Amino acid sequence: MRLLCPDLVLRSVFDLDLCELLSEGIRGVLVDLDNTLIRWDRQTMDQSFRDWIQEATTLGLRVCIVSNGLHHRVKHLAELLGVPFVSKALKPRRKPFREALR
Repeated sequence: MRLLCPDLVLRSVFDLDLCELLSEGIRGVLVDLDNTLIRWDRQTMDQSFRDWIQEATTLGLRVCIVSNGLHHRVKHLAELLGVPFVSKALKPRRKPFREALR
């Protein structure tokens, strides 16, 4: 479980310095969907989050959504963003994170 404890806590994904991640050798990010990229009670995503995903992928970071959310909802949003996803993840179990890393 220690591996799943954050080294950094930010108020928003927008506070994450993507260039710094790359300079530290990090090549990918796993992001949650609900209350990270979208409010849990919404079906649509703000353009600013779409832009953040686009910036990350343009810089060369690989992005994968790991969500406890229902498959059809996570799939729909991930396809809009053009990123892979793991739904019904049952976090904090290890298996969904390993799947996301593949």
